[in-house]
Amino acid sequence: MNNTDRTFALFLFSLILFGTNGAVADAIDLPSNQIVLLRTLIGGSALTAATLLLGRRYTLPEDRRQVLYVLGSGITLGISWIFLYEAYVLAGVGISSMLYYCGPAIVLVLSPVIFRERLTAAGIVGFTAVLIGAILICIRSVNTDVDTLGYLLGIGSAVAHAAMLVFGKKVTAVEGLQNSSVQLLAAFATVLVYSLATSGTDISVQSDDWLPILVLGLANTAFGCLLYFSTIPRLRTQTISVWGYLEPLSALLAGVVILGEVLYAEQWLGALLILAGAIGMEVFEGRTGRHIPGAPR
Repeated sequence: MNNTDRTFALFLFSLILFGTNGAVADAIDLPSNQIVLLRTLIGGSALTAATLLLGRRYTLPEDRRQVLYVLGSGITLGISWIFLYEAYVLAGVGISSMLYYCGPAIVLVLSPVIFRERLTAAGIVGFTAVLIGAILICIRSVNTDVDTLGYLLGIGSAVAHAAMLVFGKKVTAVEGLQNSSVQLLAAFATVLVYSLATSGTDISVQSDDWLPILVLGLANTAFGCLLYFSTIPRLRTQTISVWGYLEPLSALLAGVVILGEVLYAEQWLGALLILAGAIGMEVFEGRTGRHIPGAPR
């Protein structure tokens, strides 16, 4: 496996890890904002400790804009999670998830302007297929009696998600471990400010909650974000946007395997559309020589 394929594989693995977040968090008896606060604290602290233990140094890159990109990706990550979890409460998981996953669509549409990347016909068709698939996966849990604020928060989570992807992709001069640790600590600081302003930080954790909290913080957040933020600068926006929908697909499968949830016919169809759209795009562009996973152009 060459470096480009390895980058692509690690990116996909990070999405699968993120897809299990819901199933792991389901075992934690805490409010959603406290779960986000703990996962960013544990994840950021773990990566910072690893950076120091490995003798890596935090140094300012020559291009000072890189610092802003790192902090921007972390702050927008925290904002996207705040908006998303609040939208879960007001609008329900289904509509909130559909709105949140409009983030990659926003980035894909803007990629010719922001990243000077040309959209291909295969990419557009593949993205359309996976977007329809994601809608089919989430549609059954949509609550029609939704507070307007829930919609606005869902839209806000999508915009913050898109901004996080843009900032994260622009980080090219900061090493992956340092980059990810600063991003997670910036996300933690963002969530901490929000918690202080709304509900405080008085967290009471039961003994049974510590195992899933540590799994969520160390594996899903620290390791997952390390893989994710280390790989997206080396991937095309089209690849990130299309394959990013592997996350809701893996979340669906995690619900079946871990939580014993039942899939309906339209959700099976949605899963097939996501896989067919993403794989079809890669196969077509690979055969025509117009796209190599992991190689930006």
